[in-house]
Amino acid sequence: MAPEILVIALLALTLAAPHVLPLERVAPSSAAAVWFLALCLRAVTAVGAAFYFLTYFPQTDRFVALSDWCFHHNVLSIQVHLPGTLVVRAATVVPSLLLAASVLAGASLLLRARLYARRLVEGRAIGDGPMGSTVLDTDELVVAVTRSGPARLLVSGAALSELDSEELAAGLHHELGHLRRAHRPLLLAAAWLRALCRWQPGAAAAYRGLCFSLERDADEYALDQTRNPLALASAICKTATARSSAAPLVGLQGRTRVGLRLEYLLAGGRQRASLELERGVRVLAIAMLSLTLSVATSGPGFALARGITVPGLPSASSLHC
Repeated sequence: MAPEILVIALLALTLAAPHVLPLERVAPSSAAAVWFLALCLRAVTAVGAAFYFLTYFPQTDRFVALSDWCFHHNVLSIQVHLPGTLVVRAATVVPSLLLAASVLAGASLLLRARLYARRLVEGRAIGDGPMGSTVLDTDELVVAVTRSGPARLLVSGAALSELDSEELAAGLHHELGHLRRAHRPLLLAAAWLRALCRWQPGAAAAYRGLCFSLERDADEYALDQTRNPLALASAICKTATARSSAAPLVGLQGRTRVGLRLEYLLAGGRQRASLELERGVRVLAIAMLSLTLSVATSGPGFALARGITVPGLPSASSLHC
């Protein structure tokens, strides 16, 4: 039991570390790497748990011991019988069912996002805009890129009229940052990873942390191009306060912690922690990558080694509960 407890404790500490560290103060690329690897590790553990309970758990002595268990109680003059066989059989399939349901839910969300973007572009596109963008005929303030499917830089007619030239340039460069720094495939992979570990506490927060880090990275790309943090901050404010239903798009305002992004932009655009914290976060990313690969490659063998094959069916006591 000691090795199992050690592995579980190590996994718990590693997964908790990103939620404790001030990752919003380190380089966006470093923070994004940590959050993405946290999702990878969570997904690997989720798949491993389902695989263990479905494949190896029925071969262990614990499975037979729990099968022998029987619950018998009188509740309001009603005799309640719960044989252990039902409990252990459910325990073997429930993790796999949760995993399958999570994957189906994630696939549904991605499909709806793809269909939304297609309908938006095909139904509202009215021409070409600045910097290779596509202009949409809508009253909503949209400056965004498509989340999936063909990469399209989108800007609405309302945005062209509401944003001045500097705000529009900063906003479009921010969206180009998402495209040129390959944020879209990273977000797509992260969406699938989140689907695999959706039931784990902290999975949604890890995904939001990744999204925030990528928004910061796109902000810094825009600042490298325009050198105008105030224009980008103003554009984010206008798009954040406007009513928008373009949630399936990667929009300028982002979806998490807009206030902190504005605070950083008003302070000059970049916030960096101490060199020690930067190095510590990079070490954490390397450790998370190593642990993820280790769990993925050695997990099945570890589970099989810990299992004790028990031939035959559960004992008669459980069958006659």
